[in-house]
Amino acid sequence: MQKRNIYILALFFVTAFISCSKDSEPVPEIFYGKWKASYGDTLIFSRSGGRNNLNYHNSMNTLWHRVDQEFAFRDGKLGLKYITTSDFHFFDSFKWIQSGASFEIQANEWFAFLSSTGGYFTFTKIP
Repeated sequence: MQKRNIYILALFFVTAFISCSKDSEPVPEIFYGKWKASYGDTLIFSRSGGRNNLNYHNSMNTLWHRVDQEFAFRDGKLGLKYITTSDFHFFDSFKWIQSGASFEIQANEWFAFLSSTGGYFTFTKIP
């Protein structure tokens, strides 16, 4: 009987470990919808084709073409998957100002081409 209990307990832990994989961590639906960036862009977070997408201008020029990038939210940080890598880049400076309504990210982390380390962009959900 004791051996059976050990097997059941081991099966439970293996199942729990597999189901708690970081890659399968759900992205909060709180991001889905339109967000206004403080630099003038409108971002669209959505889910389609089995992936979470962010549609935005990947430059500060809102007249330039828009891109779709896969996004994730893990350990309280927003991340984007760039076309040059298969991994997500998570923004260390990501911080909710008001959960589900607005957040901020350091400007040179959002746009790596910026040299200033003091500025932040604020993103506000559009109702």
